[in-house]
Parts: sequence; structure tokens; C-alpha cells
Amino acid sequence: MQTRIMLLLLAVPALMGQTCAPPSNGWNPNGSGGNTCTAPTNLDSLRADVMVLVNQQRAGYGLGAVTLNNQLNQAAQDFCCEMVEGDFFPADHINPLTGEGPADRVLAAGYDYRSLGENLARGHTSPQEVVTAWMNSPGHQAVILGADHTEIGVGICQGSSHGPHWVLDMASPLWP
Repeated sequence: MQTRIMLLLLAVPALMGQTCAPPSNGWNPNGSGGNTCTAPTNLDSLRADVMVLVNQQRAGYGLGAVTLNNQLNQAAQDFCCEMVEGDFFPADHINPLTGEGPADRVLAAGYDYRSLGENLARGHTSPQEVVTAWMNSPGHQAVILGADHTEIGVGICQGSSHGPHWVLDMASPLWP
């Protein structure tokens, strides 16, 4: 089976409570950024809000709805914390400290994919704000409107002077 990867370069700039657990992939910044990653206390609710907004956008283009996937959520949340704690925001979606990209991250989370896209943002303070920004950027919009995508994962973290960080992983499983 052919594997297709749809990656997106960042074009837009990028809520509040508990400390994130260390990334499940074992990554540790060893103080490289000096930040402590925190996740919103209402993380599940914010993820659901992002999914609803993404699905509203997709419906407007005649596309099917996507559902939240726990493995994609984990990959997105881990990378979100890596960016905050490592104090980086990679235009190429590659972690400069590990060399891992979106494909590496979702596979490490146990998700075998057929299609994959990722959006990143920071500085936005609400699901509405970040989804609007992504939809106003042609490259980010292409990820949200990827016809092959059936599932999403959302990561949201704070702890950086650059404001909240957002990761949206959209994919479809290799085996339905």
C-alpha cells in the first residue's frame, strides 16, 4: 500500500492549569528551553471544540466529519510539550532536538496512517481563533480540508512566552 504524507509549512503565528505529563515518547529537553509545559484544565473540552469547528469547515466544502483519536491526541500533545519545553517552533515540523517529524511522532504513538497532515500555531487563545487562522492560510486550510482525513488529534499547551501552542494532526488509518 502506498503511504502518502501531507505536511504543511507554517504560515501563521501561533490556555491553563495542570502540568503536562512528560511526553510518552520519552523525550526530555534536559532544560534546553527552560519552560514548563502546562495543559489547559479543560483540555478535553477544547479538543472537542476544535473538532466541531474543523467539522463545520469541512461540511461547508462537502467533506465528511472527522473524529478525535486518542493516539493522534497523544502525538499532538507530546509534540506541543516538546515545542514549549524546548523553546522552538519549527516551520518544517521537524523537532530540531530529535530530528523527528509528524510521521515519526504518530507512528511512535501507535498510529499507522494512510494520510497525514499537521498544523501548528502559537499565540492564539481560543479554538475559534486558531481554526480561523488556519482556514485563512491556504496551506493550513489544505490540511483541514484533506478529503482523505477521517481522524484528528489536538495538542494544546502553554508555558512559553510566545503564548499557547496548538498542534492539529489529521490523518486516516492505514487499515480502516
